[in-house]
Amino acid sequence: MELVGEKHYFCPQEKNGLNHDHYKCSGYRKLIDGCENPHYIQKSALIEIVSDKLRQTIHECQLDQETFLKKLEQQSQAQFSKDNKRQQLQLQKDEYRSKEIDRIIQKLYEDNLLGKNFR
Repeated sequence: MELVGEKHYFCPQEKNGLNHDHYKCSGYRKLIDGCENPHYIQKSALIEIVSDKLRQTIHECQLDQETFLKKLEQQSQAQFSKDNKRQQLQLQKDEYRSKEIDRIIQKLYEDNLLGKNFR
């Protein structure tokens, strides 16, 4: 199963008395940076995938709790580092934009003091 990073929206559906609830990708209809092919996942398949993963995780924890906790800590640290890096980049962009706006305001203020009209 390929993850494309787009949201999937729940679509309840019943056909001929059978439940066909599914989650449809929101990226398919986008003109720019959208998904090339329509795709969805049936609710029942998603429940099965999540249940299997949960059973696997519980079993792994029961077999060797110490190793499981170390693995969980490593994953948490990796996610923290990734989030921290993303936030640092956003902070740099925001600081640059703030300085840019300050320069624009300063220029407008100085031009106004000099009597330059922009009409």
